[in-house]
Amino acid sequence: RVASILDGWGQRWAAARVNACAATYQRREQSEELFDLKMACLDRHLGQTKALLALFSRDVDAQLVADSVDAAHKLPVASVCEDAEAIKAVIPPPTDPGKMKRLEEIRERLDRGNALVAAARFGAGLGESAATLSMAQRLAYAPAVAEAALQRARFLEEAGSFPEAEAAYHTAAQAAATSHSDAFLADAYIRLVFLKGWSMSNQEAAAAYATVAENVLARANDHGEKRVQLLRMNAAVHERFYDLEEAYALRREGLDLVKKLHGEDSYEMADFEHGVATVSIKLGKYEEALMHEDRSARLQIRYKGEQRPQLARILLGKGISQFQLGRLEESLVVLDRARAIAEASLPPYHPVRPAIYHSLGNTLIALERYPEARRYFLLAADIARHNEGPESPSAGLELHGVGDTLSSEGKPAEAIPYFLEARRVIAKGWGKDHAHIGGVLTAYRRRGGALV
Repeated sequence: RVASILDGWGQRWAAARVNACAATYQRREQSEELFDLKMACLDRHLGQTKALLALFSRDVDAQLVADSVDAAHKLPVASVCEDAEAIKAVIPPPTDPGKMKRLEEIRERLDRGNALVAAARFGAGLGESAATLSMAQRLAYAPAVAEAALQRARFLEEAGSFPEAEAAYHTAAQAAATSHSDAFLADAYIRLVFLKGWSMSNQEAAAAYATVAENVLARANDHGEKRVQLLRMNAAVHERFYDLEEAYALRREGLDLVKKLHGEDSYEMADFEHGVATVSIKLGKYEEALMHEDRSARLQIRYKGEQRPQLARILLGKGISQFQLGRLEESLVVLDRARAIAEASLPPYHPVRPAIYHSLGNTLIALERYPEARRYFLLAADIARHNEGPESPSAGLELHGVGDTLSSEGKPAEAIPYFLEARRVIAKGWGKDHAHIGGVLTAYRRRGGALV
């Protein structure tokens, strides 16, 4: 799969070089100055691709193999270098030989960092990104500062250093504005939408950044990939704050745009189909969710194969939709397949695994298979305690499920301690008025417990 992606990239890159040469020296449609700018742009793309290939050959492990298809799809698109107005607007590099040599070293470091980002190896690039940004700032070439600050911000964001990441994104935005690079400027504000809205829980700030990003894209007349990225980030923020109708509209707009750009059977469609399905489930649109998860699963298998964590997430959504539609036996088969993939491809305490176990528990209760359901609720509770601590409120939801299985088997005396413990940890972690408290108390009362 990766070889095929790289072959296609190479063919498109070579065709772009041939077209630039023909436009300059055969058709006489563009100046030699523009030709040089396009060649420089394509050379940067080649450098980034070489850096990714070097990573593939140097640091191969099971995780890199699993992420290699996604990484290869993140290689720069040659058509970007066809945008004459954009590449002419950026201030030219220094002509001094010493400064140009330093710039080449900075770009090599940036290429290595971009390869790490593409391969999701964020921890490996955190230290070097600080040195790269410092070198770019000493050189005082604004486009390099913008790119280095963007890269530094991304590594900081993935490390959980959110205030530092926000500051680095602002550094990138300032340098991008100075260098007249709308591409870097849009990147900075699009990432700030997600950082402030999702990671830092500031919906108002995220909305302000989204407006700025919209204006930058409108000025650049960009209705392509960056617009897709903005729709994805903005939808995630609205979903985070349960503004589900707006999240659904943004997901649908993104899906339609990706279909227009890449085709309905493209690699890029898989994630957007899943995104629409996720919001559809929360809105109770289970038939629609099932349709989108089916499409997403088909594309995931075609482009990435069966044993992929993302396929487990998609099958989880499909199983939940089938459960809600009363298709219990089908739901059980799909959820068990999701479980097998997750257990084979994800670490023991990954949060997707308890989500699958919880859904399996619910389905098995509905099928009156109580001991099996209880086993999955207890597995989910163990992972929640490992990830959140012994007083985990998420574990309380699973303990509620355990209580339900026991009471359904006619064992109220064994069930009541689980209901009480569920109420205690949920109230402690999420507050005594949390919606799940009502469900626990209702179950407790229904099973004959005395309410205190």
